[in-house]
Amino acid sequence: MPSLAQPQRKAIYLLSAKEQRIESDNQRLIITNENCAPQPIPFNRISRILSGANTQWQGKSIAACLARDIPIIWLDQSHSPVGDAHPLHREKGELHQTLLNYLDLPDWRERYSNWLKSRRMAITSQLRQQRILGLFDFERLKREYVHRNHPSNRPQPAIRAACQAIVNQQLAKWRCQTRYWGLEGEPMELASDIAELIAQEYHLSQTQPQKTIAEQIQHLEAWWKDSQLNLQQHFNELRKHLAQENETWQ
Repeated sequence: MPSLAQPQRKAIYLLSAKEQRIESDNQRLIITNENCAPQPIPFNRISRILSGANTQWQGKSIAACLARDIPIIWLDQSHSPVGDAHPLHREKGELHQTLLNYLDLPDWRERYSNWLKSRRMAITSQLRQQRILGLFDFERLKREYVHRNHPSNRPQPAIRAACQAIVNQQLAKWRCQTRYWGLEGEPMELASDIAELIAQEYHLSQTQPQKTIAEQIQHLEAWWKDSQLNLQQHFNELRKHLAQENETWQ
């Protein structure tokens, strides 16, 4: 008998201007909008969730999502990310241990900063090769974005939050944390840093601005379907970097 294909998962955006109540049963997340009938969504159809300021969650529904490796990002009224709920894995993945070894390096912050700069340069160079960036914009972005990490034009908060959810989902799959800590208590904002990379890559590649939040999200999701390898490339380069730097310390 042929095996049944796994249902396609999708991101859930709970960004209504009106109050939304989020409940659940054993198999479904149940979303009730004000003055509307409940909308059940099976957990096995959900990849990640962005939850706006007007959502009211049951505690057991949050727990049900996390137990199924579904990360949640919470947004404020401006649709900026303010926090997240990430699955807790007692058995960590291989990348997790490699990151811990890296954080034992006394100068890991400098090494990590240089790696992030190299990824910003890779993004900018690729967009130039694709002729999305002209020479003037390329040189400007090298100064503003690559070297200073202060681009004059940034993606909308909802795009930044959506990219954070994408990265959190991948880290949950690999049983990794979103944030790590050095020996002196300094944070490595792994998920946030990678999310900044893909959000800025998306933003720089767009020639026509999207006006509404719904249009922004729809456009990002369409772009993401064709750009998932970009995130994998960032993580592949991160793995190489960690392995090389850890080797120098042994």
